[in-house]
Amino acid sequence: MARPWKNHSSDVYYVRNAVPARLRGLVGKSREKVSLGTHYPGEARRRHTEAVFEIERRSLNNQRVRRATWRA
Repeated sequence: MARPWKNHSSDVYYVRNAVPARLRGLVGKSREKVSLGTHYPGEARRRHTEAVFEIERRSLNNQRVRRATWRA
């Protein structure tokens, strides 16, 4: 299972997630990084679940956009 990643220069926790190869051209990067906005490990774990859900939702929307532009 994925877990929060701590940036050692700022001590803030982040979520890092790979962008699927088929969407890299649309998104413009191979890895997505989102700040969890906290220094506390317990709070980071709680926010991590919500952030991963949001990243997955955006990924699905990008897939729909890609399919729609490909069909047009």
